[in-house]
Amino acid sequence: LLDGIPSSYSHYISRYGCKWPVGCDMNICFDGDTTLTVDFDTPWSPVSQNVLAALSARYGAQVEHWYAEQGCDFCGYACYAEGEQLQQLQDSLEWELAEEGDDVYSDIIGPEWLINNIAHFGG
Repeated sequence: LLDGIPSSYSHYISRYGCKWPVGCDMNICFDGDTTLTVDFDTPWSPVSQNVLAALSARYGAQVEHWYAEQGCDFCGYACYAEGEQLQQLQDSLEWELAEEGDDVYSDIIGPEWLINNIAHFGG
């Protein structure tokens, strides 16, 4: 009956770049008259570059996208303006391992360019 009909998972991945196109735990902050910060979680991957480029084109705004996923050990940054990607960084997270036997989780200590630009590291 559904032969040839893509699953919702396939549709969302191809269109938005993530499993569910809904931001969980969304926090919106207005910083002055010209800056809006939106912090939210997406499952296991950041939203598609096409979505962010389209936002920058539609609203004539510069869009900065910071993301991290500690469970899969990746992070990144991208900047968009007028529908074009201007800059991109991608890396693995850097860890400070907890002492053996401690009930403390390892801390993320890098990359340095990410640390003060993201609310939490996902995962």
